[in-house]
Amino acid sequence: MKQTQLLSKSPDTKKFVYVSVGKDEHPVMVKDAGTLYETLQKAGKKNWTVEYKMMETDNHATILHRSLYEGLVKMFPYKEPQK
Repeated sequence: MKQTQLLSKSPDTKKFVYVSVGKDEHPVMVKDAGTLYETLQKAGKKNWTVEYKMMETDNHATILHRSLYEGLVKMFPYKEPQK
């Protein structure tokens, strides 16, 4: 598989990959997002964090901003300031 060969060439440096798709997207988009997630999971990169989220209430028109926001929250979780 081409994707396996390409991923094997990618260095195992720390990465966070967030894949999301709207539940109401076209079925091809939903399938391809799932396949991408599975392929990245199987890449065997110990320093990669790969997450997948099905956005239950979103579609093609609404997913971008919510998905970006949720991905950033995962990368930079809010912490109460130390007093």
